[in-house]
Amino acid sequence: MSLAGIFDRVIVIGTAVILCVLLAFAAFTFERSSKMDVSRSNEIVFASSRLINNFDALRFAAKQASLNDPALSTEDLANRFIITHTRVQNFKNGEMKDETDPAIQKYIGQLDIALEKISNTIEDPNCDNICRGEIILFETQRAKRIVIKLRGRGLVLDSQMRRSVDEFNAATISRIFIGSIAFMAFTGLLAVYMTHKNHVLRAQQIQLTESQHRLVEVGRYRAQFLAGMSHEFRTPLNAIKGFAQLITMLKADMPREKLLEYITDIEKSANDLEDTTNSILDLSKVDAGAFDLYEKEVDLVQIIEDVRTQFGVSSNSKRLVLETPQTLPVYCDPNAIKRCVQNIVSNSFKFSADDTQVKIALKDFPQGIKIVITDQGCGIPKKDIESVWKVYSRSSYTRVSDKQGSGLGLPIIKALIEAHGGTANLESTINVGTTVTVTLPPSRKLATNNALKKVA
Repeated sequence: MSLAGIFDRVIVIGTAVILCVLLAFAAFTFERSSKMDVSRSNEIVFASSRLINNFDALRFAAKQASLNDPALSTEDLANRFIITHTRVQNFKNGEMKDETDPAIQKYIGQLDIALEKISNTIEDPNCDNICRGEIILFETQRAKRIVIKLRGRGLVLDSQMRRSVDEFNAATISRIFIGSIAFMAFTGLLAVYMTHKNHVLRAQQIQLTESQHRLVEVGRYRAQFLAGMSHEFRTPLNAIKGFAQLITMLKADMPREKLLEYITDIEKSANDLEDTTNSILDLSKVDAGAFDLYEKEVDLVQIIEDVRTQFGVSSNSKRLVLETPQTLPVYCDPNAIKRCVQNIVSNSFKFSADDTQVKIALKDFPQGIKIVITDQGCGIPKKDIESVWKVYSRSSYTRVSDKQGSGLGLPIIKALIEAHGGTANLESTINVGTTVTVTLPPSRKLATNNALKKVA
């Protein structure tokens, strides 16, 4: 999977994770906040305070009974207890309902015992009003102390609840802040990614448009190429056919020297036809973008020497000048490199006068190996320099000259050199000459050669 595809998945998964975290945080906050009943502890405190007042009233009535106050009737003490007992029951069924605090539960149990003793005292037939007042006065004081403890526990719970609420609010604010920062960072990352994606899409759109223009241009070049190739094939074929018909017509009844001359012309035309066919086959490899290299360790100087030999130029000739070190071992496809040099030298001879020189300089630099081929030919206009490297293209200057090429040599050279990881450049001036520089990367060198150069 590509890096862009992985990043797309990360964005989708990240978005889903953030949404899940936000939902989980919302659910957690709601659940915690629902359990924090801040008003419940306040209600316990207020209800306990009311119970203290009720027990004070009951205690006052018990005091009157113990003093045998004539203003207090027998039913008043019982009525006062009923009111207090009802208030306690309402407190248990209201504010104290579902209360789970152990201390509060203990105080409620003690309060129930005290109320039960007061109730038994009031219902005891053997106890008079004074007896009831003394007993109830003692139990009421005890019950009041229990209610005071209950109120104190409510204050403690209220303080704990408020502290928990403050901590929860602080934690919630921190989580919201961190979540906001993370969300903004993710949003920023998403914005950067989408911007990059838009740039990539725009670049692809531009590239697609350029490709469409290139297809139109290649179509035009192919039409020109087919017209040129028909001439390239027809010339050697006509020569082969003409000489063959002449030999057949004369039934070889001619001098042996003349016959050998015709056969030599036929062979030369066949070789030209073979070279053109091989160029077209190589052209198909250029279109496919794949050249098969057969690499091995060779001496690049020897390859240059072989090229001079193949062109039939002796070591003392002034037509082709070599400037090379004594030896330069490299790792490459020798046939491909030789073919590149052959094509460049062939073009130099073709488009330059016979009394001019073609120079091949082999230079070893730390940045790589350079093969520089310079001629003193007709040159190429600057506006055509870039196009001559393209398949099916030829310089407009050479097209109107008396010497024409097929337009296949330079594209094949460029493809072969690039397959070696190198580059090919061309500099030219009209009526001055052309310089073609082929550069191989340093990785192609097998050893550093500091030998003195020789000039041939």
